[in-house]
Amino acid sequence: MGERRSPQVLLLAIGLLLLPGTPAAGSPSVIEYTLTSWTQYEGLPAARVWAITQDRDGYIWIGTDAGLVRFDGVDFLRWRDLHDEELPRHEVTALHSARDGSLWVGFGIHGGVARISANDVALYGEAEGIASGFVTFITEDRFGTIWAGGLDGLHGFDGERWTRVEPRNGLPEGPTVEVYLDPDRNLWVSHAAGLYSQVGRDTFRSEPAPAEFDSVLARAVLDASAITERSPPYRFGFLRDRRGGVWVGTAGRGLWIGRDGFGSEPPDVSNVSVQDGLSSDVVQVLFEDREGHVWVGTQSGLHQFSPRRVTSVSVPGGLVRAVEATPDGRVWAGTYDGVVQLPEAAGEPLARVEGVVGPVTALHGDREGRLWVATLDSISRYADGRFTAVNLPENPPFSWVSALTTDSRGDLWICDMQNGVFRWSRGRLDRYEALPEEHRGTVYTAYTDAAGRVWIGFTDGKLGVIARDHKFRLYDPIPGLGGAVNVLYENSAGVLWVGGGDGLSRFDGERFTTATQRANGLPVDSVSTVVEDGDGSLWVGTRSGILSLQPVEFDKLGANPVHKVEFRRF
Repeated sequence: MGERRSPQVLLLAIGLLLLPGTPAAGSPSVIEYTLTSWTQYEGLPAARVWAITQDRDGYIWIGTDAGLVRFDGVDFLRWRDLHDEELPRHEVTALHSARDGSLWVGFGIHGGVARISANDVALYGEAEGIASGFVTFITEDRFGTIWAGGLDGLHGFDGERWTRVEPRNGLPEGPTVEVYLDPDRNLWVSHAAGLYSQVGRDTFRSEPAPAEFDSVLARAVLDASAITERSPPYRFGFLRDRRGGVWVGTAGRGLWIGRDGFGSEPPDVSNVSVQDGLSSDVVQVLFEDREGHVWVGTQSGLHQFSPRRVTSVSVPGGLVRAVEATPDGRVWAGTYDGVVQLPEAAGEPLARVEGVVGPVTALHGDREGRLWVATLDSISRYADGRFTAVNLPENPPFSWVSALTTDSRGDLWICDMQNGVFRWSRGRLDRYEALPEEHRGTVYTAYTDAAGRVWIGFTDGKLGVIARDHKFRLYDPIPGLGGAVNVLYENSAGVLWVGGGDGLSRFDGERFTTATQRANGLPVDSVSTVVEDGDGSLWVGTRSGILSLQPVEFDKLGANPVHKVEFRRF
């Protein structure tokens, strides 16, 4: 790697090297999402997830057999660990985040409802007009009325008391099982006697399915999931997301996702089951948050389907070993067959560059706009539309060149994984003798900072720097960082970022500050790319996906070593 590069093209580079996560299945409608799962092994307090909602602050709240749980994307915290105000210690089977910011909680076998507002808890039971027994749902209609359904029917809340909907209002006595809000925020209530729609503030009438259930897409998903023919009680398990997709959860056949086809093509429908990473084929709840993530609760865990905002680029020539950008905005990929120039826009063809044959092991774009390419048996530079071989000795002392960089004088520095570091200057190749011999077999990455210093990363986690006067200093080890140093990058503030085998470290010139998965919740198993965008955000490529985070998170980490780093995953 080399000098600071254009963030726009480097985002493309990350996308090429590190497509986030593993899609749940092979169909296009599912490949649009990255699936992340949590079970009791990942800290979920209880296996079964009954209900999911999101509050005004963005926290996800989960109803489980262990009660009410808050999730911030990293940690699961039970209500009793967050607040002194008591909630009944029962299973939470229904949740709703109201427009006024309050959180409504419904309980299972023992029944009852709680309203949480500004950490104050109000409990409602038989004395407040809501019967005991399992609460199956809580929702809010277009009038702002809060409704709770359960074994004793449907109850509406007037601000002080609950009132059950009587048969004279069009809803028979008996259990209400589920609720669906149509696009106009009218209630559709699944009752033991059939399906009923809201036709006034508190009146209902028997109706067939909501209109959106009869769209071509919805019908295709319902048909595929084999739950088209329904008998009372009507179980919805239905979600239409903001991108137009249809989601259907089943009680034994997993999750079904549908997207409209292109042009005259039929809808595309995919099934996600235990075989694809779902914790159970019994889906309890579907919920879409404000960021467009779809959350799925099952009998055995919690799942997040995140829209994929990265488009894969299919590159001919086998495995991509390196990606680099030159100052003119062009992006290059080194493969086992040579060098490919990536298109500037989606859909444009890739251009294979003639002149390099064989596995590419390293790429580097220098300040002059030249592209340097290392293969198993040569080093070349590309300029003015053609490759020129670097004049090396007849038998160059290279086995595997893992990195290239150029310094402020224009000298080329070469890292060979077995033989150490070399400098090619004015047609002459010399070994960098200041590097101790015991470290020559572990050199891995190279980077030149704005001050002209050459940084070297090692496979054993060490970091070295070659000053402009060619003196060498070794940092051993980098505190908190394990594994090989995979990437080095200097941002616009002059801070060096070091990506390792299990974390990301910041070096401000005096000390290292490191974030890892175990200590700080950073979901990384190996950092291989770091870039900065025009807003100063860091984009971090990992095997678990692409992360976006603010550098200020490392200021917080410096003050508190166990700070949970905030990030977005793509």
